[in-house]
Amino acid sequence: MYDITIWDYPDDAVFCFKDVLAFCMRHEEAQAILTSTLRDYRDENLTDYRGPLEDIDALSSSYGISGYTLQFILYITLLDEAERKYRKEGLSALFYDSFDDLRVKNGECWTVHSVYGTFVAPWLAGFFQRTRFGFGRLEAEKRTDEIRIHIPSKGKLLEEECQKSYERASAFFHLSRIATESWLLAPWLKALGEDSGIVRFAKRYKLVEVIEDRTNADAWRIFGKCDPTKPESLREDTRLQRLAKAHLVAGGSLDRGYGFFTI
Repeated sequence: MYDITIWDYPDDAVFCFKDVLAFCMRHEEAQAILTSTLRDYRDENLTDYRGPLEDIDALSSSYGISGYTLQFILYITLLDEAERKYRKEGLSALFYDSFDDLRVKNGECWTVHSVYGTFVAPWLAGFFQRTRFGFGRLEAEKRTDEIRIHIPSKGKLLEEECQKSYERASAFFHLSRIATESWLLAPWLKALGEDSGIVRFAKRYKLVEVIEDRTNADAWRIFGKCDPTKPESLREDTRLQRLAKAHLVAGGSLDRGYGFFTI
C-alpha cells in the first residue's frame, strides 16, 4: 500500500485502510477489480472510473465493509502509479497538494458518516486523470476559457494563501480568468462581517449568478452530520453555524453563487 502517512491521516484510518486492502487481496472478486483497474490506469485505458467504483461498492454488503471504504481503497491502489505519471509528466510539484484531497475527503466522510473512506468517490478521479490539481490552499481545473477553483475543507481561507493558489493556477493553465461556483459565494454569508475569511474570499469574485438549492445539499459542509429538513435541530457551535441555522429557520436555503475575477 502506498505510504499515505506522508499526509496527515489519523492513525486509525491508516490501520483501517491497511486491513481492508489486505482483506480485499484475499478475496478473488475484490482482488480482480483492484488489479484490473490498476492495469487499465497504468495503460491509460481507465476512462470510466464509475464502473470499477460501482463494482467494488457492490461487494459492500457481502463483505460487511462500507462501500465508502472500499471505493477509497480502489484509489489507494492507484497512488503509486499516479505518482509515476505525475513525475513522468513533470507534475511532481503538484502531487502532494493534489492527493491531499483524498485525506480531506476521508475526513469529511468520517465527520458525516463515521466511516473512513469517501462518499464523493467520482470526484477524486480528476486528480488521477491529471485534469484537476491542488495548488496550495485551493484546487483548480481548466475549463474552456477560465480556471475553475475548488475550495477543499482545509481550515481558514487566508487571503495570502488563496492569492498564491490563484497565481500558481494562472501560471500553470495560462489563463487569467478565475471562477468558482460555491456556497461560499452565497449572499446571505455577508452577515458574517468583514472580519470573516469567507466574506473576504467571496469579495474577490464578481457575483454573476445565484443558484438556488432548496434541498440544502451543502448543509453537511457547515454542520457535519445533520438533517437540513429539521433546521431547528441544527447545531450552533460556531458563528457560521448560528447564522446558517437562523437563515434556514427563517425559510432561506443554502444556495450557491457563481462568480469570477481576472488576475
